[in-house]
Amino acid sequence: MNKCYSTVELSKVLGVSARAVTKRAHLEKWKFNNGKRRAYIFQSLPQEVRRIIISKQAGVALDFVPSKNLDVSLAEAGLKKWNKATKYNRKIAQARDHILNRLSEFIETKDLNQGLGEERFAAFFGAGLIKDVAPWVIDKISTVSAPTLRRWRGDREKNGLPGLLGGYGNRKGQRKAVTSEQSAFIVSHIKAKPHIRGEHIFKMICKTFESHPSRRTVYRFINDWKEKNSELFALSEDPRRWKNSYMAAFGDASADVPDFGHTVEMDSTPSDLVDIDGRRLAVIGAIDIFSRRAVMIIAPTSKSIAIAACMRKAMLTWGIFSRVRKDNGKDYQSSHIDAITSALKIETPELPKYSPEKKPYIERFFGTFSRGLEELLPGFCGHSVNERQALREKETWASKIMEPGGVVEIPLTQEEFQSLADRWIEIYERTPHKGLGGKTPLEVSKESRLQPPKIRDKRILDILLAPAGFRRVQKQGISVDGSFFVSPELIEYIGRRVEIRRDLNNAGLLYVFDASSTGKYLCQAKNEPLEGHKLEAYLVAKKKHFKELKEQSRALDKMGLSNRTPIQILLEDALEHDESNVIPFQGNFENQAVREAKRAVEDIDIEQIDETPDQISRAVNYYHSMDFLLDDSHMMDQDYNRELEEMKKNRRKNLTQID
Repeated sequence: MNKCYSTVELSKVLGVSARAVTKRAHLEKWKFNNGKRRAYIFQSLPQEVRRIIISKQAGVALDFVPSKNLDVSLAEAGLKKWNKATKYNRKIAQARDHILNRLSEFIETKDLNQGLGEERFAAFFGAGLIKDVAPWVIDKISTVSAPTLRRWRGDREKNGLPGLLGGYGNRKGQRKAVTSEQSAFIVSHIKAKPHIRGEHIFKMICKTFESHPSRRTVYRFINDWKEKNSELFALSEDPRRWKNSYMAAFGDASADVPDFGHTVEMDSTPSDLVDIDGRRLAVIGAIDIFSRRAVMIIAPTSKSIAIAACMRKAMLTWGIFSRVRKDNGKDYQSSHIDAITSALKIETPELPKYSPEKKPYIERFFGTFSRGLEELLPGFCGHSVNERQALREKETWASKIMEPGGVVEIPLTQEEFQSLADRWIEIYERTPHKGLGGKTPLEVSKESRLQPPKIRDKRILDILLAPAGFRRVQKQGISVDGSFFVSPELIEYIGRRVEIRRDLNNAGLLYVFDASSTGKYLCQAKNEPLEGHKLEAYLVAKKKHFKELKEQSRALDKMGLSNRTPIQILLEDALEHDESNVIPFQGNFENQAVREAKRAVEDIDIEQIDETPDQISRAVNYYHSMDFLLDDSHMMDQDYNRELEEMKKNRRKNLTQID
């Protein structure tokens, strides 16, 4: 290059003043032309100055400009070679460059010539005696030799940093060792199981194809495919990660929001800390898109009453907004929230399910809140499942290896968490935001050309935000949760359908409206036993009482039960444990029929009975004939025998008297 450079041009390239350039040129005797304006010849400039000029012209880093053969085209060719190289090869080149820099420092410090310095450096490097060598360099290159160092130094002088690129992957563009069928086989299994190990794929290829590439070739193919198709692999591995990392997010979600209070985004998320009762409380938030002002409610769970409380807080602070973008959960799609938005004429555009990107501002706000406050509070349990597991393991091992008596952080109560969140929002709204042009949310809200209208009377707003529903007026009044609310004005509306709104501060009070399109206010209906109790406290107490009642009922079911059924207890136990032989006295039953039967019995020959009992008619009152009919008779064997002997004795006595 025979081009000449003026003092001004060199000052811009070197980043120094023109006076400094002139002074250095005079000291180092740079050659210049004899024209009207002094210009220094490129070839006469020092090597480091020429390299800087080449790097500026080629638009590359100084490391890409070789020490010899200074040319813009050579530097540009080196940049192209570097961009085509794999990440692994680039890391190898950087490791070699790092070693060469340590070599230069070693030779300069020890004051050795080049050859002897390379020999000693190689020996010291292999023994691990060279200081300031990065650990990642040793992982890549553990030993070197003096000839290798000379070759690397020559390659860097001729081609700069790209000259240190290794030969790994030089077969790119050549015929692949993996066939098209095998590549399709590998990709299909990666798609089906993104976390499958390369060793398993290699074994399946060996069993599926007669000829197969080496294990290293298969591994290299898998790594190259994942690198070239990173977006497709991310979609297969974790659609959520693909959505967060690759899904296009062009445009401005606030483009259709003209003023403060026009559009609000609302959502709920579990907190990233555990309170004093061991609960992960729900964080319910609302953010104004135009100004980024926000409000939050901390509640045990995300339900319609808590969401209405968050809306009330925003409306009292900002005003009545025109549109709200809210979640598709059942708490946000409840009849209570629908009644609020309908009464206040608030637009609720329908958002697709599982699309948090449709509410970007509230999602980012929750992330800012979690990172800015929650992770600093006691009871923090982590932002993700992995973090929570790590924190649990940390606490477990800390209890095992740490000395007792350490500082114990007491978790917060719900009220303390709410107070800290409100104070944090005050700071947040007074902090300049990059997305607001360096202004604070409070400044942007005040500078809005239009301000949202407000409802000044809190009581009116409370009625509009109260839980709503429809009931039919009965003869006893309006039935709500098993309790009747009455009012004299309801007499003329018996049998008609009305709309009711419950007072949040008085569980015993209803506001009754006409259920027609007019929505005319009718009256207040009251339930005296419930008056004076807050609605939420009443509902919680009622639910708690019912839960305790069910637990008591289950306890009664299990109390005193045995493994035997009631029939076994009543029948079997009575027979097994009744060992008493006492038989109550029973008089003989006498009537004409019995007497005639006795006469028939007296006609029977007793001796014949003893010899052939089976021939006697079963109509006779003889105990053997009753065995077939009364197996479970109450009379015992000795009783039967005793009566039989008495009958025989009386019979013989009668026969003797007759004789």
